[in-house]
Amino acid sequence: VMAAALQKLFPDAKFGVGPAIEQGFFYDVSLGDRRLLDEDLIKIEAEMKRLVKKKEAFVMETLPIDEAVTEMAR
Repeated sequence: VMAAALQKLFPDAKFGVGPAIEQGFFYDVSLGDRRLLDEDLIKIEAEMKRLVKKKEAFVMETLPIDEAVTEMAR
């Protein structure tokens, strides 16, 4: 949900997924030259809550590497 909220608030955000860890996985987010401010965190949390209330399904999809690269390049 956090990635969806970040994408909504910062459409140019770029995500890098780290390796699987014991608790699941992690990802890095680049906002270019922009730094997150305390007020941004409040907006991100509010957007996450809004998205959760919509009860939309988040579906995991497994793709061959070449298809994944093409999809993420869009």
